[in-house]
Amino acid sequence: MFPYDLSKPDDVASLCSELASLPVAILVNNASFGYVGSFLEQPCDNINEQLEVNLRAYTALMHAFTQRMVRAGKGRVLNVASVASIYPGPNHAVYYAAKAFVLSLSEALHFELRSTGVAVTALCPGPIDTEFFDAARAQGTLYASGPKQEPNFVAAMGVRAMFKGEQVAIPGMSMKLMIHLQMLAPRLLKVWLQNTGWSKV
Repeated sequence: MFPYDLSKPDDVASLCSELASLPVAILVNNASFGYVGSFLEQPCDNINEQLEVNLRAYTALMHAFTQRMVRAGKGRVLNVASVASIYPGPNHAVYYAAKAFVLSLSEALHFELRSTGVAVTALCPGPIDTEFFDAARAQGTLYASGPKQEPNFVAAMGVRAMFKGEQVAIPGMSMKLMIHLQMLAPRLLKVWLQNTGWSKV
């Protein structure tokens, strides 16, 4: 166990240094969080903390460990993004933007590394039954009270997709269908739906 605070760049650097001598063949970037609420009403410290964990830590860990994987000629990276990566998310704007970054970076690196033996997979689940909603201060929103995916199911799907070297994995047929249907909707409608989901009821 290496307990580090991924919201602190020095801790991220220390983690990379701590593991520098170990043969890392699999990297799972799963640490992330977000606060629900108006962008303008959130303190800058909260916003910066989200950016450090959800963007900078993901990027630094990928940069450090994929280089070693490429030298070894094999490796797998699983970046936990979200269906939030596909839409803008009013009242959860920083988190949605961060997940869009994770998805975009993962897809780009999957292509860049395609001939190295290393594959990068972006996992895009829907709402999961975890403590995320409490930490996000999302109590009283439609998404917090709505149906959620089981963590074990999502994890199993993600691991399977990672070992198969898939570029993007969306767990569950119903989630895939919902995303494809929403992709056909006008962008303004998609933004409105996300705003409704994160608004207090």
